[in-house]
Amino acid sequence: MNYTKHYQLNQWDAADRVLREDFNADNQKVDAALAEIKAQPCFTKLAETVTTESVHTLLYDLPSIDWANWQIVRIDLRLINGNGGNGEVSLNGGGQYTSIMGGSSSTPFFITTLQTEAAPETRAPGRIFLLPMGEPDTDVRAVSIGAYGFCYSILNVPYQELTQLSVATKGSAFRPGCRIAVWGMH
Repeated sequence: MNYTKHYQLNQWDAADRVLREDFNADNQKVDAALAEIKAQPCFTKLAETVTTESVHTLLYDLPSIDWANWQIVRIDLRLINGNGGNGEVSLNGGGQYTSIMGGSSSTPFFITTLQTEAAPETRAPGRIFLLPMGEPDTDVRAVSIGAYGFCYSILNVPYQELTQLSVATKGSAFRPGCRIAVWGMH
């Protein structure tokens, strides 16, 4: 008797006698493997950073992302400053953005809610969904959910040239403990 490469399922030759126990055992292996896959999250963490100092502008170098491998790349922003308020997010230091409402501006790409130092976990993170759809040479398109609700934006730069995310605050400085996490979904 032979076995499959990945799950060691039985493979019978023409002369082999197939036993009900072997067949049922294989069904249990397949069922367990499918349950394990279903239980796993659909996003894979690509990178995460936590700040260690107080600054007015956070600069985050995006990790080396092979944009051809990802349908969606999600960026979660848990940002803390002294008084809350908003943070202005830019990609690649600015550029020309077009929003779903029409028109365009040079900054910001996205406005996210900041958490206060007194209650750093009370609000949901700002969340940006980049939509490369496996095409690294197309211009950046993103859906974001933050301080002003839902926004769809286009940056006139291809994904493969996307290198940095920055967040600025006009209020008090960002505190240590700000968290930026990057996730990918195939």
